[in-house]
Order: sequence, then structure tokens, then C-alpha cells
Amino acid sequence: VDRLILNNKRIEGIRHSINEIVKFKNPVGRILEKWERPNKLKIKKVSTPIGVIGVIYESRPNVTSDVASLCFKSGNPVILKGGSESFYSNKILSNLFRKALKINRVNQNFVQFIDIKDRKVVDFLLTKMTNFIDVIIPRGGKNLVKKVQNISKIPTIGHLEGVCHSYVDKDADPEIATKVIINAKLRNTAICGATETILLNERIIKKFGIGVLGVGILILLCGYVLPALIWGFFWVLLQMMLFPLTSLIVLFNLMMWNWVYIMYTERKNG
Repeated sequence: VDRLILNNKRIEGIRHSINEIVKFKNPVGRILEKWERPNKLKIKKVSTPIGVIGVIYESRPNVTSDVASLCFKSGNPVILKGGSESFYSNKILSNLFRKALKINRVNQNFVQFIDIKDRKVVDFLLTKMTNFIDVIIPRGGKNLVKKVQNISKIPTIGHLEGVCHSYVDKDADPEIATKVIINAKLRNTAICGATETILLNERIIKKFGIGVLGVGILILLCGYVLPALIWGFFWVLLQMMLFPLTSLIVLFNLMMWNWVYIMYTERKNG
């Protein structure tokens, strides 16, 4: 439910994201490589738009604004098919984009939104639109991505599934690494890109005296989540009383709430 909320804070976040994308350098027309053949023929590899992009996504309405902005910035017309959960929010946001394009004398069909809730539309999009769409990008859960990859007759770019890792290298600054890890998980725990696993290089543990105490609690039923968190909280308090801890506690879920990890670091005085 949290993903669907559009309050003042979320709208401000959408506006901020759009402004950040505006600041990006123009990716079109960049010379990526160039060389000259023995016969003096000069060859250049130049970045160009992909073409019409179809994006199928779930839940979060900010995806509508992010995708529309990125596609417009890169010169790619986009067809948006959002989930029914955020249908009206997506429709409003896409209409605002189209209005802005029209005001600036740009073809408003550069951004199109499929305002039909019927899921059969997705099947039609994937199998009957080969002459109109150049690439399909599914953005959502495993089932959605797998379905798109299985039935699409259009080339797809999909991630399917994976565990998001944050890796701390041997030469990393522990302070900066700590801030990065906090942001990677706690900025928004609901998103699919939130950190699920933290990997530490063995040398950085030895170099900075960082002691990592991890507790893996297997949660067999959802009803065990709260007791597990309460137990973990008191366990951490006990450890803090027993050891000279000066750093943070990161509590995060791994692999769809099956495991709860509690991680903290210990830094020696002086």
C-alpha cells in the first residue's frame, strides 16, 4: 500500500527526480568510439535513440514520471502500461507530461499511456505490436518479468530476479560505507532495489577492527516476524552493553522476509 501513496512528500520527490534528469548530459549524438581504416576511411560509433520503448510496470506511480523523463531525455518515444493498482495516478501523471509536451510544441504522443485495465492488453502489446515497438522493458515482480520474457515477440530487457548486494571493498572509508549502506536499505525499504545482502572484504575487517555480528533467524510463518524482531532488538541491546560499539545497527530483510539479519560494526577507540 505504501508504494501507491502520492502525498506532498512523494510529489516533491517526483519533481526532484525530473529536475535531476533534466541536468543529465544529452546522451544522443555522443561519439563513443572512432578510428581510421588503412584506406583512410574514418569510422565513428555514435549513440542514437533505441526507438519506441514499451514499459510494463507495477504499483509505484513515480515509475510513470521517471520512465517518461528518461525516455524523453534519451530521445525515445515511450508507451506506458502501468498496474491497475495505481491506474488513476499513472493516468494523471502521464497526462501532465503530455500537456507539458504540447505547451512546448512537442508531439504529445512522445509519451503515451494505455488507459485500459484489461490484462489482455499486455498480451496484445507483446505479440501484436512488433511493427510499432522496438523494445519492451518489464519493471516489476518475478511473475511479470517471466511472463513478458516468455511470450513477447519483441526484444526485451528484463532483470527477472536477484539479490541486491552492497559490497565494502578493502580500501573503503568505513564512515562513507556506513552512510552508503544506510541509504541503500533505509531510504526506501519497499523498493526492489533496496540492499538485501552486505558483503565485507576480509581485509577491511582486519584493517579497521570491524566486528560483524550477524544473526540469521529463520522465519517459518509470517506470524513469527514480530517476535523475531523483538528478540533481535533485545539481543542487540545486550550486545551493546557487553561490547564497545560505536557504529550503527542495520536491520534488514533478506530474500522476501525469510531471514532477518542484524548487523553492526565495532570500531576500536583511538
